[in-house]
Amino acid sequence: MTAAVSAVLVPAFLFGPRLLGPSEPGPNGSTSVGGPATTGPASTTPAPASGTPSGSPSSAEADRTRAMLAGQRRILLHVVEIDRDLSLPYDGKVHVGDGTGRDALFVLEPVGVDYLIRSLNPDIAHQPCLGVKIDSAGYASLVGTDCQPTDATLFGISREGKDDKGRTSYAIVSEKYGVVQWSPSQKKIYVEVLGDAPVGTTFSMVDRGAA
Repeated sequence: MTAAVSAVLVPAFLFGPRLLGPSEPGPNGSTSVGGPATTGPASTTPAPASGTPSGSPSSAEADRTRAMLAGQRRILLHVVEIDRDLSLPYDGKVHVGDGTGRDALFVLEPVGVDYLIRSLNPDIAHQPCLGVKIDSAGYASLVGTDCQPTDATLFGISREGKDDKGRTSYAIVSEKYGVVQWSPSQKKIYVEVLGDAPVGTTFSMVDRGAA
């Protein structure tokens, strides 16, 4: 499948309002586009002191998620649909694997409302970030590149639902190049502008300790 970079870009407003803030989605994992999840009539019960809304995941889970999004925790990026994890080995190309190697650890680095996704692979001295690379045919792949905030290295993270372990799942989105996707036919990660098509690949974050 070839990413048509010249196609209409994913508008920022489709994802910006859905970026994860201090709170998690409701118990059913759904989030309305352009606003917070609604699960019924507004409650007059005050929110817990931790700031986690009534009916949301536990305070400990919410705190752990905030810590991962703040770049304080090492994470696996788990591809929900195929039960595999992203890795960035020494060759600089993003692969999927079982999440047991040192090349599968990442950390998020917030840049405004977006993120750099830095590899913690100790075999790569400069610790590259994930970025979009366009080849001569217009195909957009995900590779390791210098950790500088650019259109190719900044990604939004948009809530999509839950994985089979009950963890929140996300779409990873480049505002310029599109959505990070898994190709079942080519067995690789790529980036594609979806337009109005639904997101087919989601990621959950698996906590792997302090960064």
